[in-house]
This record gives sequence, structure tokens and C-alpha cells, in this order.
Amino acid sequence: MANKDVFEKCKAAKLASKEMATLDSNRKNAALEQIAKMLQERQEAILEVNRKDL
Repeated sequence: MANKDVFEKCKAAKLASKEMATLDSNRKNAALEQIAKMLQERQEAILEVNRKDL
């Protein structure tokens, strides 16, 4: 991944964290549950990329 890509993703994550901080608990929990679901669905692909990275 190019440095520019990493920088842009970090910038987006920082913005998202600020937006998440303003949400009520129910909306935060719903967002976190969705993130967890997506990570579980992509678990094998994530682990494969991590294996290649090592």
C-alpha cells in the first residue's frame, strides 16, 4: 500500500472517530456491531493477507 493510501485511510479513520464520539450509545453500539460482523465475514481474507505480510 502506498504511503498516500495509508495517509488517506488514517485521515478517514480520524474523522470517523470524531463522528462516532458524538453518537448516542445505541447508535455507537449498532455501528460497532456492524463493524464486528463485517470483520467476521472477512476473517479468512484478513488472516490470509496478514500471513503474507509476515
